[in-house]
Amino acid sequence: MPATADFKAIQQHFYVDDAVARYDKLSGGVTGELANYILKAIEPGELEGRVILDNAAGTGIVTRKLLERPEKMTIEAADISDVMTNHLKRNIKPTNGSILNVRTEDAMVRPHD
Repeated sequence: MPATADFKAIQQHFYVDDAVARYDKLSGGVTGELANYILKAIEPGELEGRVILDNAAGTGIVTRKLLERPEKMTIEAADISDVMTNHLKRNIKPTNGSILNVRTEDAMVRPHD
């Protein structure tokens, strides 16, 4: 099956209204645990003033974990699905002085047809 067919199936999977609930239920726990593991390795204060890309941000699990830290940072959260980015925009607001920019974007590089 060509890569573009796989991509279209993936894209359709994340454009339905229940995608948010399915995403968090099926992969949210793993993503959160991985984010916790990685963020524990980053020294306190090390993210101060940094710009961080949360690519394939989904519902914002990693973004939320980043915003739990005390450092002020800029987070660029991007996902291909406007269902996901709309959810993220509605439900995650920085409270520590950080900046959150959310975009619907396709960050994948695919071979030309």
